[in-house]
Amino acid sequence: MPVTAAASQSFAADSETAAERAKASAAELMKAFLMHFELNEQGDWIVDFDELAGRFGTSASYLQHQIKLGLLKGFLETGSGENAGRSRITIRAGKSAWQGTFDSAGFLIDEVLFPEAPWLKDPLLN
Repeated sequence: MPVTAAASQSFAADSETAAERAKASAAELMKAFLMHFELNEQGDWIVDFDELAGRFGTSASYLQHQIKLGLLKGFLETGSGENAGRSRITIRAGKSAWQGTFDSAGFLIDEVLFPEAPWLKDPLLN
């Protein structure tokens, strides 16, 4: 069967559609897995290493090892104004970073993974 230009264009369009579906499916899976952090009595967030490790694509024990080496850093920002009641947590592991925004009940409402986070300079790593 000869391949025509029309068939090639159709295949390309089908491939783009399949790629879009795959991206949408991955996004839906991330949304389906609701992350939840707890607040302790002092108002500090208690991080679940299993959940966090999944975001970095590694194991909880590896992240805990990174803490012991001083390579895992966490930053907390408290929202104000229109973001009152929200908290943004940024976790840096090596040269990558994960950032999650949580509502006042501790449920994840937005997240971003930065494979390379040059804006988070660490003199030990850079």
